[in-house]
Amino acid sequence: MNILGVGLEMVDEERWSQIVQENKKKFFEKSFTLPERKYCDQKRRPEIHYRARWACKIAVLKALALLKKQVSLQWIEVRVQPSGPPRIQLDSRILQKKDLWKIQTVQASFTHSDHYAVAEAIILGKVKKNQKSNIKHQNSGRN
Repeated sequence: MNILGVGLEMVDEERWSQIVQENKKKFFEKSFTLPERKYCDQKRRPEIHYRARWACKIAVLKALALLKKQVSLQWIEVRVQPSGPPRIQLDSRILQKKDLWKIQTVQASFTHSDHYAVAEAIILGKVKKNQKSNIKHQNSGRN
């Protein structure tokens, strides 16, 4: 397995307020799956948990080298595990957009406080055979 992409995202409380400000209900319905909304809404401070999942979804998009306008954030689901890191479930439509990659797993981690959420995502897999990667390697100058 190779690392195909890495993404990192940090969301502070002020930026989060700006993101959700316009149409809160529609924003949450467009950005989070029903299980994600149920999980966050049951928490004492749901906004902290939403913010962490948002950061995680954006980190996954960055690792995939995709833009938000290319996909629905509902295509990336952050699933809660009884213990350990979250599990990321990708919709098949995302996999179609990354058809040069054979994605085997998405590893993610996030943390949050009252004011910040930080998430990272690592895409592991292989570049499909008979496909040329668009990644250009630079010579480090060492021989």
